[in-house]
Amino acid sequence: MGNMPGRFILKYDFLEAPRVWDAISSEVSASYPQDDLIRIRLGLTEIINNIVEHASNGQDDARFSLRILKLESGLFLCLSYAGLAFVPPPDALDAEKVLASERTRGRGLWLISQCFTQVKYRDRGLTQRVIARL
Repeated sequence: MGNMPGRFILKYDFLEAPRVWDAISSEVSASYPQDDLIRIRLGLTEIINNIVEHASNGQDDARFSLRILKLESGLFLCLSYAGLAFVPPPDALDAEKVLASERTRGRGLWLISQCFTQVKYRDRGLTQRVIARL
């Protein structure tokens, strides 16, 4: 993967969610082929959309943090936020790929699972976390 910094943290208001990719694209674009960059951008956008749509409760001042960790084993995106969890059903939490079904109320979780090698949803009470690996 070459010489890459370990991690950095960006914080955004929910209203600025569409600008996240612009802020991180230069950090990841040199390390991955175009197909992977499309997957990362699409999956990250869907995760952020889920946070904004399902977890913010309409709060204009809500915030989330994004941590990017680059290791030899891959790229990890960790999004943390205060709010409601939008996790898949408990029996799907450990599945490598979440299947599109009515139980997931749409195809967003399925899309996220297709964009990344592994996705984990962590409910930490007041803080929710989504960890996506490519």
